[in-house]
Amino acid sequence: MGAVIRRTTVLIALLALLVPTAARASTTTYGPPYGNGPSGGDTYNRIDRNGSTGEMSILRYNPVPANGTLGCAGNGGWATFTLPHTAASDIVSVTLSFRGAIVDPYSFMSLSVYRDDHFVDTHIERGPILGDGTIVLEPRTAASGEVTLIFGLQAGSSCPNVQLARAVFDSVIVVEA
Repeated sequence: MGAVIRRTTVLIALLALLVPTAARASTTTYGPPYGNGPSGGDTYNRIDRNGSTGEMSILRYNPVPANGTLGCAGNGGWATFTLPHTAASDIVSVTLSFRGAIVDPYSFMSLSVYRDDHFVDTHIERGPILGDGTIVLEPRTAASGEVTLIFGLQAGSSCPNVQLARAVFDSVIVVEA
């Protein structure tokens, strides 16, 4: 009986060493405040963002037709928040949670992982997006070390002449291998 107990104990100890890496995954959750990232567009955009609350909105109104018909000239507005993250191992996924979203069919919500002066991967959701939800990015390229998470909203263009994108970004969850 003693030999059986010893073998069982050794087997359990060996299995503990071989636990799948998913059991050792690291999860980090962030919330506001976020840093203000790049933004832009022409003078027909109103961009409001508050990194302390995670609230962002873009209202685009272009009253001047470019060629007398649709008025598809100019640059749609866009704005981002930034969030630095130090990944001890490869990032498996990034989940962006939002609430109160109103993103029209011609606007977008995006989430990116940025490292070493280039975008590792980006996930873009086109409207319409209404209410509360999440978008998930699972990078196709390994990313670890110092990264910046960049997320925000974009009005596609001036067609149609009025566009709205608004959301409150509540949290960002990073899962590492």
